[in-house]
Amino acid sequence: MKNQRPDGQTVRDLLEAALEKSLTGNSAATVSRTANAAGSPVVVGEIIDTHHPHLPRRVLVRWWPTADKEESAWLHHERHLALRKGDRVLVTLPLGGSEWVVTGALTHSAAGSGEEGSVTPQPDAGADSRVLRLEPGQSVIVLGSDGAPLVRVHQGPQGPIVQLEGDQVELQARRRLRLSADTVEIAAGQGGVEVRTNGDAVVRAHAIRLN
Repeated sequence: MKNQRPDGQTVRDLLEAALEKSLTGNSAATVSRTANAAGSPVVVGEIIDTHHPHLPRRVLVRWWPTADKEESAWLHHERHLALRKGDRVLVTLPLGGSEWVVTGALTHSAAGSGEEGSVTPQPDAGADSRVLRLEPGQSVIVLGSDGAPLVRVHQGPQGPIVQLEGDQVELQARRRLRLSADTVEIAAGQGGVEVRTNGDAVVRAHAIRLN
């Protein structure tokens, strides 16, 4: 390829490396002005943005190393953190490091229970489990690799609603797919309902009513 060097690095790789080096250099300059040589400082910051056009593993953070001075930079964060714009976070300068790092996230308020769209650990849900609390009118959307919505989850007046987006959706299981409920309804529009099987079709019921 014309844009690939003999060592295998592409032009894009070189540009991203140069950009990250520039960001690290700016952070290092901040360190030289604000770091405490006796220990590792920890300050509270705020997430300004989570989508860098070239460095997806960084978030834009604003923090105050001193009471009257504000700093901002695109920083790395611990891999387990799910950060959103507006989150209050802990920003740390590790000993021996030259760049600030986001190491933790705080609740939006002291109460914590009213945090909008918050992700919090649940003691009885397992160590690796997280619970997302939605406010009225909010929904969770899962996007595909192309940015198109795949699944939307929100709370309806009678319970949770799971919407599978797209014009065609497939539910697949390797051996058995079971739908279980006190009442199961299948509703179709003008396209009708079609049932296909390579084996026997068995219907068991106390009574079968055909309209």
